[in-house]
Amino acid sequence: MVHIPPFRYFFRRDLKSMQKIFSDQKLSDYTIHIRLAGIDAPECAHFGQPGQPYGPIVKDFLSKQLTGQFVRVEMLRRDQYGRIVGSTTTKRFSILGWYFARNWSVELLQRGYAVVYEGVGEMYGTKYSKESLQKMEQTARRKKLGMFASKATSESPRDYKKKLAAK
Repeated sequence: MVHIPPFRYFFRRDLKSMQKIFSDQKLSDYTIHIRLAGIDAPECAHFGQPGQPYGPIVKDFLSKQLTGQFVRVEMLRRDQYGRIVGSTTTKRFSILGWYFARNWSVELLQRGYAVVYEGVGEMYGTKYSKESLQKMEQTARRKKLGMFASKATSESPRDYKKKLAAK
């Protein structure tokens, strides 16, 4: 997930038009990279390494859901790669002026698109505990949702990264 600071591009929400304005820079030079707190999603291919089978599906889903949305990020800390680890929400719907937030870590877990992150520097946010997120993951596994529907995607992102690091 990538955040574009609104104070710099107040009237421009389209990434392509921003790239034209700042054509001398790479998009990564003026964006903030965000890691969703509490979860580990399948890896996409990058840095010359192959990705996991479900990685592009999860990335496309999240991109379609968040493109053009105002996203609120509660920053918890920065990780070893300089990314913000944060609890990320968008407005879901309104009843009589009350807005209900859609937490994207929870959405991905409930759809079987991620697993609970259990590694160095694990952070889960202020609203959800590790145990509640693990229950959501177990429910998705039991229902065979998302990446749990096939044995081809049964390798966790953590195990996948360890395997690549060992090569």
